[in-house]
Order: sequence, then structure tokens, then C-alpha cells
Amino acid sequence: MLINQLDVGRFAARLSFAAPPGVTGVRIVFAPSRTRIRDAVLVACAGPSPGAPIMSDHSSPAFDLMWSSPTTREALLIAQFAYSGEPPRTPSFQFIRPADSFTEEPHDRWARICRKREALITGIPAQEYLYELDRLTNECILRALPAHGGFDEVRWRKLLGLQNYLSRRQCLRFYSPNPSREHPAIIREFAAVADQAFHEAGRKVNHDPARIGATLVEFAAGYHRLRIELDPNDVCTLAGHPDSANIFLFAEFALLCLELDPPLNPQAWEPLFPYLVKANAVFVRRFGPVRPRDLQVYNTVSPGLLPARLMEEINEEYQGIAGLPDLSLKMRQILIAAVRQIEVVEFRE
Repeated sequence: MLINQLDVGRFAARLSFAAPPGVTGVRIVFAPSRTRIRDAVLVACAGPSPGAPIMSDHSSPAFDLMWSSPTTREALLIAQFAYSGEPPRTPSFQFIRPADSFTEEPHDRWARICRKREALITGIPAQEYLYELDRLTNECILRALPAHGGFDEVRWRKLLGLQNYLSRRQCLRFYSPNPSREHPAIIREFAAVADQAFHEAGRKVNHDPARIGATLVEFAAGYHRLRIELDPNDVCTLAGHPDSANIFLFAEFALLCLELDPPLNPQAWEPLFPYLVKANAVFVRRFGPVRPRDLQVYNTVSPGLLPARLMEEINEEYQGIAGLPDLSLKMRQILIAAVRQIEVVEFRE
């Protein structure tokens, strides 16, 4: 393992190894434990796959590099990352096998929640669409109700890799109206997994873009929120509503699909993109004038439903807004409005 400092707070890791059979990734661990790795980005990869997804947890002094083939024996991986806390030193690595990737825990409660939710939403297409989307992308549900053959670790890692990539794109959008439209080739493979999930969920509403778009706008407004209690003493579980800032990534994903060369499923994402940008605006307006200081705080608070009069105002505001440039600009304005007291500095050529 070689670690090279690029500049203040940024490093590059170069790792060459021979892996034993059955390995699906490598975890790079740093000392001291007070180091926190963030913004890890794969720069080059030879051996496992030209685009092995990279995972980093901001609360951990480690990041994971995952690949799809368990038959890989040798690899050269180069990653760049930033850190907070103490500077990283003395790195080591651990091989990851499928059984080591997550600690398996009983998922009976989540399975019961899903069954109760299914009973509540039967015959309601909008709710069925949202549940199907959850069923295909939510880790807790995927583990509680695995498809035939068990939990698909590789598919899940691709979804996580896509989420990390979209989050980085979102961060760039704070500082630049037009982030680069060039995307790594592997991102198309990751995006195809999410696109397929949206396509399968779309069957619940006959793949109608207007119905899907209206459902996601109402979802952002909290209009499809369900309270699920398994018994009188059970902690209430909320479903069918956004529970984090990940809702902002829906529009980011639609834009990514349209920017890929060639575009990915443009007949679906072109008409849906305006609805997803509007959904962002709806979600932000639910918080009123006192909004979180950080996008991560959206994961910890649950606002009330959007009043009908505000929905009418937003509908009027978005009438006539079309075209990628205008919608991309609107998306950026919403992101900036989502976070109070953020200093935005424009990049200049």
C-alpha cells in the first residue's frame, strides 16, 4: 500500500494485491482511529473491473473498494480521498467476502412492516408505485424480503455507488451552475440498475410519466405518508414520504440519465425531469423559512404536509419552465435555498 499526499487534506492510495478465492472487495483502514475518510473517489482500477464502486463512511477511518467478480486474483487500485480529524497514516487492508460485508441481523420486523403496508395500499396505484420503488431500492426491505436467490450484494453495491456519485454531483452543483457533463463509463452500469427499478415500479401506474411525476410531487409534499404500527406498543414507522435529503438525488439522477452519451432511457426521464425538480421545491417549502443548515439534517426531521395553497403557488411558478438549462438552473437554486447560511462561491473560467 502506498499513500501519497496530493495537497492539504487530500491523499491518493495505490494498492496492489493478490486476492484469495471468493473475495468481493478490499477495505482500506487507516490509523489513527480518529481519522474520518470522506469524498473517496476511484481514479483507476485494473484487475477487478474498470469501474469498481467505492464506498466511504464519514464516521469511519476506512473506505471500501468493491468489484463484481469473486474470481479476481490480482488488482491495482488507485483512489483519491479527503479526511477530517487526524491525518491518516499506517494504512492496512482487509479482504471483504460477501458474508463479511454486513452483519446479518433478523429482519422479521421489517418483513412484518412490509406485509402491513401491502395490506394498506392494495388498490391504490400511487401508493403501490412508491412501495414498489422502495422494495427495489431500500436496503432494509431488500434484506427483509430478498428476491429468489437471496440478497443481491453486487446490485446493492451498484446502487450505493450511484448514490455516492450523485451526492458528489450535487455538491458540485452548489458551487458551479454547470458541472461537467462527462461521466465515467461505469456510471452507466450503475444508473441502469436504478433505471430498471423505476421502470419496474412504473408498471403500477402504466408507465404514465404524468402519473409518475404527480405521484412523486405528492410524495415530496407528504401527501402519501402512511403510519404503520405493528401493535399498540410498537414504535410508529412512517412510509410513503421522504425521510432524508436523498429526495434531491431523484432529479440529479434524471439529469444524469439525460447527460449520458447516449442518453439512458430518455423517453422516460425527459418528461419526468420537470416533475422531479418541482418535487425538490415542494420538499424544501415544507420546512418553511427555518430550514436545516446542512442537507444531512434533513435526515433527522419530519415536517408537516405542504399546505394546499403553497402547492398551488409552486404549480403556477413551474408552469412554462422547460428545457434542461432552465430546469438545471432551477434545481441549483432549490439546493441553495434548501440550506440556510451556506456560502456559495461561483467558479470562474
